[in-house]
Parts: sequence; structure tokens; C-alpha cells
Amino acid sequence: MHAAFSVNGVIPGFSQGLQMMARTGIARFCIPAAMGYGAQGSGPIPANSDLVFPGRTDRFTRPAAEIEAMRKGGAP
Repeated sequence: MHAAFSVNGVIPGFSQGLQMMARTGIARFCIPAAMGYGAQGSGPIPANSDLVFPGRTDRFTRPAAEIEAMRKGGAP
């Protein structure tokens, strides 16, 4: 399954894990409840649940402003 989303649009633990990955790769995310859905839970995920799931990145797409800065010689 493929999904496109913003790194800032996901739970903190997933966002942090993605930012640590290479542009392409495979990882196993082990996210404590405090960096997941915490005390409220979400849908079928009960409150205070630790999360463990595989992740794979095929590519990252950078925001347009970041790409333009890189073209002009700025830092990514």
C-alpha cells in the first residue's frame, strides 16, 4: 500500500521516525503511546497503546519552497 502525506500531518513518533530515515529504506517503527495517540486513542486503536509497524520509503517529496531554496544555493 502506498500513501502520500506530510511528515507534519502524522503522529509525532511516526514523524520523528520518518525524518531519521534515508530517502529510500525500510524501518520498523516502535512508537510509545506518548508519541502516538496517547490517552485518547483513535478509531480502533485503544488509549495508551504502544504502536509497532513496518515502514518503507520509496521517495520523499520536498515542499516547493524548499526546492526553490536549493536551486538558489540555499540549505535544504
